[in-house]
Amino acid sequence: MEKELINKIKFLIKKGFNFEDICKKLELNEYEVIGIIHILKENGELIDYINGEIVKIKNNSYQNNIEIPIKKDKIRFLALSDLHYSSKWDNPHLVEYAYELAEKENCDFVANSGDIFEGDFQRKRPDHVYQVKAIGLQQLDYVVNKYPISDIPTYFIIGNHDETLFKTCGVDVGKLLSAQRPDLTYLGQDLGDINIGKIKIRLRHGSGGNAYAKGYKLQKYCETLSTSDLPTIILQGHFHYSAYFKNRDIHCFNVPSLQGYTPYAKSLGLPHELGFWLITCYMSERGSIVSIVPELYQFEEKKYVKRLKPRN
Repeated sequence: MEKELINKIKFLIKKGFNFEDICKKLELNEYEVIGIIHILKENGELIDYINGEIVKIKNNSYQNNIEIPIKKDKIRFLALSDLHYSSKWDNPHLVEYAYELAEKENCDFVANSGDIFEGDFQRKRPDHVYQVKAIGLQQLDYVVNKYPISDIPTYFIIGNHDETLFKTCGVDVGKLLSAQRPDLTYLGQDLGDINIGKIKIRLRHGSGGNAYAKGYKLQKYCETLSTSDLPTIILQGHFHYSAYFKNRDIHCFNVPSLQGYTPYAKSLGLPHELGFWLITCYMSERGSIVSIVPELYQFEEKKYVKRLKPRN
């Protein structure tokens, strides 16, 4: 039944039906159609759901994965997401703190699950122009100058806010950012894998509104994966809250945001957590995870963290 429904939606998209018409024609909820659109995208269809519309996307020349030759009995990394740089509620000082912590804790890398940019929502929300520090591609200069420079490598994907700049400006800001900041390695749109031996760490952004339970969207995503494509760890952004659980033997993380609580999010009653994860994986001799230690760093609104002392 699910395969039949996927094929119906694929057919309607090719016929030019918009998002609202597809929901009405098939008598489906918005989140159901959004979920199938993302299944189609993950199966190679050049479509996406952005800013309330189904849009065609450019073919992504990136492989969406990278191999890291780390051979240790312990892997430690930082998981960030949803910085929303150039929003009037961004927090560059918290991102700087995160990288100071990564250096202090000798992290192997930083994983960023998307929405680095605030993006451009003027078509959907005309007042959005008053909620940003930079407009359109001016945001690229803002991010290039504000994002911390570190010897620790950063691997990132782009999310739905980043992708709005493709719709309004016709560019992939992930590619442009990585070109100007070689220390930031771009893995692609919405999904990207970091492979360390037998370990596959998947960065996923996600889309749509919040579900009734924090883990629901990530759980449903896990259930769509084939047995040949099961990651070891998933780091999902987009929802601005934290969660950790296991499903199908996958360590599943919702990565909170480092953007402040915006008036728009407040008006919709969306949950919001300010923070990031420090994750330590202890490895067996064969390269599989023996144990995992997730540490959640949380912050209060408008309170600056104390700076870390430099290492000796």
